[in-house]
Amino acid sequence: MALACVESYRRHYSEVGPVATVVFAGMRELLEELGGDTPAGRGDGQSAGRRRALLDALGLRAFFTVVLGPRPGQRERAQGETIARALTHFAAVHSP
Repeated sequence: MALACVESYRRHYSEVGPVATVVFAGMRELLEELGGDTPAGRGDGQSAGRRRALLDALGLRAFFTVVLGPRPGQRERAQGETIARALTHFAAVHSP
């Protein structure tokens, strides 16, 4: 039952999310201050693809160098693994 509810939410959000999501006031300016226009483009799986599409729709994708999501097939509790991959990526990019 719980899995069916999660799937229903994901289906609904994939349809409604891009048009119902708004950028908080001041967020674009904050992102500009933090880093400017750095091209995005790395990520994996459908989850990262949906996030990239949402960032595109909001006009914010250029502010992110990496867009990651759970690996294909990962479901609940994947946040820690996704965060670990992001930290590993940035450590490799910024190491001397």
